[in-house]
Amino acid sequence: MKRIFKKTFTRFHFIVSYLFFCLLISFTSFPIRATIVIDSPYVSKAYSYKGQVHTHTTQSDGDASPYDAVTIYKNAGYDFVSLTDHISEPWVPDDKKVITKNPGVTGILFIPGTEQTTSYGATGDIVWLNAAIKETNPWISPQEMIDVINKNNGISILAHPWAESHGMPNSILDNLKNYTGVETYSHQEVWDRILSSGKKVWGFSVSDCHNYSDINCMKKFIRVSANDLNVEEILKNIKNGNFYSARIVNKDFNLKVSVSDGNIIAATDIGTTIEFIGINGNIKKRVLSSKSVSFSPNGSEKYIRVKAKGSDGSLVWSNPLFISQVTPTITLTVKPIVTPIVTIKIGDANGDNKADLIDFSIWKKEYLNNQIEKADFNNDKKIDLVDFSVWKNSYLN
Repeated sequence: MKRIFKKTFTRFHFIVSYLFFCLLISFTSFPIRATIVIDSPYVSKAYSYKGQVHTHTTQSDGDASPYDAVTIYKNAGYDFVSLTDHISEPWVPDDKKVITKNPGVTGILFIPGTEQTTSYGATGDIVWLNAAIKETNPWISPQEMIDVINKNNGISILAHPWAESHGMPNSILDNLKNYTGVETYSHQEVWDRILSSGKKVWGFSVSDCHNYSDINCMKKFIRVSANDLNVEEILKNIKNGNFYSARIVNKDFNLKVSVSDGNIIAATDIGTTIEFIGINGNIKKRVLSSKSVSFSPNGSEKYIRVKAKGSDGSLVWSNPLFISQVTPTITLTVKPIVTPIVTIKIGDANGDNKADLIDFSIWKKEYLNNQIEKADFNNDKKIDLVDFSVWKNSYLN
């Protein structure tokens, strides 16, 4: 019985110690380091394609025919182009209120598009890439136009939202949602204002060309990373933000943005001034004359976009990488200790879970020698005939 008591006592102390440990943990604060999450639109693809997504022809207010316009872009080294003529402006003749057709120039990918006027006039112009239907109503709101574009699997880009004469006012801009991007070259603070509000919006460099004798028509473009030059693949990567924008003065250069070990790495193929830009357009880091620079976000930036500037004033800028902090939640699960119930047969002195003659011999020895070790079956601290009766009843039953 003493052995049984000793085992029970040890198990009891283990349970008490375990519960005390769990209680101690519940009142102890452990510092947990937050994880920085970088959501990057950049995915490595096989090729990089140069393209123009906002330009005009004689179908609306441009001075080159669709065939000539596409040929000019092809000869300038462009891989794809979207002719985005106006079709909803009141001044456009009814016979020209159609989506400009592919003029059939070989060697360059054609993507159908339009520039849509809304109820806010030029203030609410929206470029529609992959235009599928003829929406000629100039009186629907910008949000209604965006919804039409999305419904028809298109890409919506807010046209020239910064322009002083017809820029989109903040009262309208702040309430728009579900559009793909904004045109950004001048006044990138408009883009930063949108990004700082929490919206996920890409930035596009476009020519918005009307006069093709203007050399600036060939200076602005986007470069899309894609595995193939077809409409579906190009549009998919544009929609995902897997491109960067450029405005080249003389010397073109490439920009690569990647993420490694919690760092954002910007690399160019020539020495450039590289900037990492965050909330409200604040420059978080600037390095002069470098080909590769890394930036380690601390989680408070909300977003980071990269701008690289060449010595001739050429600019290349990335889409934003969105930054967030995730604090791991550690849940301590305390599993209950289940103590197996062992039924010890009364009158069992040697612990073999049966009352037999061996147990009687043990009782007899202890009774005759007046010693208490194993045969105190009633636990009264003495060996007597009562213990014998306990053994006998158990043995006979």
